[in-house]
Amino acid sequence: MGEPSRSRRERARRLGLVVVLVFLVTRLFVHGVASDLPSPRPTGLVPVRLDPRTAHWRELALLPGLGEVGARALSARMHGLTRPWTQADLLAVSGIGPATVERLLPFLAGR
Repeated sequence: MGEPSRSRRERARRLGLVVVLVFLVTRLFVHGVASDLPSPRPTGLVPVRLDPRTAHWRELALLPGLGEVGARALSARMHGLTRPWTQADLLAVSGIGPATVERLLPFLAGR
């Protein structure tokens, strides 16, 4: 009768060791190895400059203060413009005023 209880204790001890080992490996991976890996999610904004003469209106709509209507109007005004654009070109678009131009300038290229 001593033998079966000893076998059960041995199995329980092995199971306990396996549980502890799995816990430690998981903890090491999550807090040690995985924390050194690059994040799959973007961590910030990527600076981008769009040329309003060639950018699609959907791209322009993402710029601050523009929206879909303003982006469509800006795209229609600038499309096919062969010379460098000016602030006057931006101000000629209906719905874009001086404050919007100031917000857009850091994101626009092609001047």
